[in-house]
Amino acid sequence: MAILGGVIFPVEMLPDTFQKVAVIFPTYWFVEGIEWIVLGENTVDLLLIYSVLMLYGMFFLIIGSVRKIG
Repeated sequence: MAILGGVIFPVEMLPDTFQKVAVIFPTYWFVEGIEWIVLGENTVDLLLIYSVLMLYGMFFLIIGSVRKIG
């Protein structure tokens, strides 16, 4: 997941197919957020990054809660 998410090396170095698949991993969005902090890009991009990371957080929280209850 770290390799496809862009933690080890940039996603741009991956083939096109893997670049499209990388978007589904939370590590991709984490790296995008770090790049936004370093480069200081558009605020709308930051809102997208944070909202996707929040959705991942809620999803994993629900999955963990269901497993703990069940």
